[in-house]
Amino acid sequence: MNKREIVFRVLSVIFYIYAIGQIILGLIWIVKNYNSVPGFGDTTEYYNLSMTLKVDEYRTVLYPFIIKCARFMERVVGLSYYHYVYFGQLILSLFSIAYSWNYIYRKVLNKRDLVREIIIILFLFTIPMVSFHNLCILPDSIATSFLLVAMTELIRISREDFSWRNSILFFVAIIFSFMIRADRIFSCSILVVGYCIINLIRTKAYKKYLTVFICLLIAVFINLGINSYTQTKGLYGRVETNLPFILLDRVVFPHMVENYDYFSQEIKDNISIEDATIFDSHNNNVFYYLAPMLQEKVGEEKAEAMCIEMAKVVWKHDKKAVICEILDKFKLMYFFPIYEYSAVNGKLSSNAGWIIYNFSVNDAWLTNTYMKYYALGYGYVIFILTFIILIAGFFNRKIKTGNIDVLKAMALYFILLFVIVAWFSLGDGDAANHRYVLLGYISWAMLSVGICTKVFEKDSEVEVNE
Repeated sequence: MNKREIVFRVLSVIFYIYAIGQIILGLIWIVKNYNSVPGFGDTTEYYNLSMTLKVDEYRTVLYPFIIKCARFMERVVGLSYYHYVYFGQLILSLFSIAYSWNYIYRKVLNKRDLVREIIIILFLFTIPMVSFHNLCILPDSIATSFLLVAMTELIRISREDFSWRNSILFFVAIIFSFMIRADRIFSCSILVVGYCIINLIRTKAYKKYLTVFICLLIAVFINLGINSYTQTKGLYGRVETNLPFILLDRVVFPHMVENYDYFSQEIKDNISIEDATIFDSHNNNVFYYLAPMLQEKVGEEKAEAMCIEMAKVVWKHDKKAVICEILDKFKLMYFFPIYEYSAVNGKLSSNAGWIIYNFSVNDAWLTNTYMKYYALGYGYVIFILTFIILIAGFFNRKIKTGNIDVLKAMALYFILLFVIVAWFSLGDGDAANHRYVLLGYISWAMLSVGICTKVFEKDSEVEVNE
């Protein structure tokens, strides 16, 4: 064994020790928090929606229905409703991660070490943000699980011969992902349509990709049909998220006060400087305060025109600030793992502090230790090491071959992550939200483990020369 092989073996051992440490912390945290419900505002909303199953255009009906079923089990069996929801979310999360990693590990990395595979699966399963959202009443855990399976099936479809099994699994996973989170029908459809068109042109495999496209089309129509039957626009007084109000959220917020003097007199007559100050103070005041207030004063059509006018004014005077905000949010959400420690310590514009606060009810020390263990160990060591190996590939042909194998297999996850992050960066002025990019946490960790496994482990195809 030469010197480099010794170094690689030592690094591999250190990684597995670190991974086992995270697994232990994660499992302890899950056990200690299984009996609590974090107090997010959306949690209360989803619970209330489960009483009536009447939703507006902001929500889909499936997650409230799941809670309603759990409440039925609570009455029949006696355990609290959230125990059933948590159990389902944990099982789905573990299955989707195991299913996805098993394919990468065995088909792409060509490994067969069951013990190491289980350790890595549990390492992915106990990423803090994944664990946190598995134990709360929010739809993001289930949505991510189905999304992960759908993307894995697309990868299988592209790498294997045509199989009805893969197509059916993709259809089931994508339709449930649509039915859990309202925005997924747009972001996922954009990706899948582009994916099918590119692969049809590239491979001429019409049967495979036309089947995928038809599955997507059926899933979209079924979801739109269910939404049209179950959703009632404006049911809870929230304004419609059309372009004028998206511009109000993304461009005008939080720049109204500094641009107030540039607004027309008509806008000033309907929005006072005090209103502008309240508007700029918190993103919730966009759709829950100023937008409905403006609609009530001048009507929907005039309010939309005023939003567009204000957006033009802010863009004219603060274009650079708006662009920087969009890019900063995109960078933070796409590369959350490497920024996690700074986010947890309140140094970046994200909702990490609010998340940590809500998940620290039972044991603040354990939650903070668990989070910082990951943020330092993965974000500052493993994540950076991944990029060092990627750079090393430019100088070592064998390492480059291993890197390309993993990158090609993982590309679809990161393209979808790009679409999701772009969706929220361009359309939402709120701080970067961790819950929307759980897929990113899993994808980055899978990429890192895949690349490190390809280089460090003795049975890897990578050959290291002196």
